Amino acid sequence: MNVNNGLSAIRRSKKTMEQIIHTTRILIDNDVNKYEELSKALNNNNCNIVQLLYQRHHQQ
Repeated sequence: MNVNNGLSAIRRSKKTMEQIIHTTRILIDNDVNKYEELSKALNNNNCNIVQLLYQRHHQQ
């Protein structure tokens, strides 16, 4: 009986670890996606700033 209890505890622990790993992967993927979106937005913003500066410089 004690062996069975031990095996059940190990299985539950393994299942919990698998769930933690799965959740962690999802969180990492979400963070990567957010980083990529922010990076694109920053790139676009930088391009817009450069264009504005260029236009202002040539208007003077």
